[in-house]
Formats: sequence, structure tokens, C-alpha cells
Amino acid sequence: MNNQPSTNIEGYAAARGLNVAVVQHCRIDPLMNSRLAQMVNRDCDAVIAVSRGVANTLRASGITPGRCYTVSNAIDIHQPLPDRYAVRQRLNLAPETFIFGTIGSLILRKSNHHVFQALRRFRQDHPEAHWKIIVVGNGPEAGALRQQAARLNILDRVIFTGFQNNAMDYLAAFDVFILASRSEGLPRVVLEVMLVNTVVIGSRVVGTEELISHNETGLLFDYGNISQLTQHLSTLWQDNTLRQRLMNAAAQRVRQQHTIESYVHDVEMVLKNIIRNKNA
Repeated sequence: MNNQPSTNIEGYAAARGLNVAVVQHCRIDPLMNSRLAQMVNRDCDAVIAVSRGVANTLRASGITPGRCYTVSNAIDIHQPLPDRYAVRQRLNLAPETFIFGTIGSLILRKSNHHVFQALRRFRQDHPEAHWKIIVVGNGPEAGALRQQAARLNILDRVIFTGFQNNAMDYLAAFDVFILASRSEGLPRVVLEVMLVNTVVIGSRVVGTEELISHNETGLLFDYGNISQLTQHLSTLWQDNTLRQRLMNAAAQRVRQQHTIESYVHDVEMVLKNIIRNKNA
């Protein structure tokens, strides 16, 4: 089962009493309560957490420690990488334009409203800067974000693309990717950003902070700290040497620690162990 225990209660109930192994793949920092923890401990053979932070949340919520396994998200590092300039040319963006970007569902949890607040301050601090932000994705917050951008006087700098099925092309076109989420599991989009050699700024939340080592493979800010985020935007806009150093270290990290081959191997080992115990 996928996502988190609270979205799979029917699955736990359906499998109860059957001779089948029940495995929960927990992709996000879960919302738990004592009743749900009791259900998982009774009906679930294993919970695969995508980050150490997610596993810690599960254990702190009462899930039996031996039931929790951590297998970090991964990415195919052998895939061909997109052309950095293709999207820029398609959007008629001048080569000197500095591109901030964000990709994902436009939902409140992603906190793109914080990104817009920081960009308003960035514009005030650097009126001479030539920049745009590309917002890739769709969702219930799309209208509110447009209204906010107009209210903050940055709408002329925002490109809303809607949903795109070639998201990595856009990631490659960015100079800086921003993930301001209130919560994550282990965001695969950060792995994609690292792979395509774009600098990442992320909120210091579960999962994201495991992928980004501050000032080594990217920059972190405390969730909701607009001043801190604004400072990071300014720093990266001004310091090309820093951007290059962060990009190089991030690309090396993702290729060493987050390969799809390692992920498949580790998940297979968990499943084999569970089946072996089930049949013992």
C-alpha cells in the first residue's frame, strides 16, 4: 500500500485474517494517532519509510521499531539529461534572465505563497535584477497564487505553466529551484534537481533536510522564515561560484547515494524478509 497509513485503512481491514503479507510504503511524514498505530502494529507486517525522518515519526507514534524499514527514494541516474536552454528558448526568455522555479501540485502544503512573499522582498532589495519565476503545476491554490502575485506586484515576473509532463526539462532550465513545503517524505523532485545540475533551496522539514546538506549540496531555511528565504535568493543570485559549488556537490551526492538500483535491491530485501517470516 502506498502513501501513509491513514489513507489505507480499507486495505488493512481487507487483508485482516488473510494469509498475505501487508506492507505499507510511507512516502510522506505521516499523520498518526494511537488508534491508527494499533491498527498498523496489528495488521501490517512492515512499513517502508522513504526517509529516516518518516521512520522516526512512525516510531514516535507507537509503531513497533522492528516493523519500520528505511529505504530512501531514488532516481535513474543513467537517463539522458534535458537541454538546459530548450525551455528558456520556448518561453522567449533572454539568456541573462535569472530563473527561479518551483514544480509540484499547487496545494497549501507546498507553501508557494511563502516563495512569492520572499520574491516580493527580493524585488524590493534588487530592483536592477532581471529575473522570472516559473511555477509548474496545477491545483486548488492556483487562483489564490495568481491573486497573491498581483497583490505583491510580482505578477509580471511569474510564469504559470500549468501541469507539464516534461517537468525535468523545466528543472534543468532553472537557475534555482525552491521547495518551501510545510512537510515532505523524501521529495523525489530534489533528487531530480540535483541530477540536472540546478541549485536547490529547501525548507528545513522531514525528508528535505536529509537530502540537502546546508551550504554543501544546497541551502536550507526554517519553514515559514521569509527573511531567511529571501537572503538565500539574494545570495544565490549574486554568487555564481557558490551556485557552481553546490551544484557539483549535489550531483555527486545523488549519483553516489540515491541510485534506482540500490533502491530496488533494498526494497526486494525487505519483501523477501517479510515473506520468509510469513511462511515460517
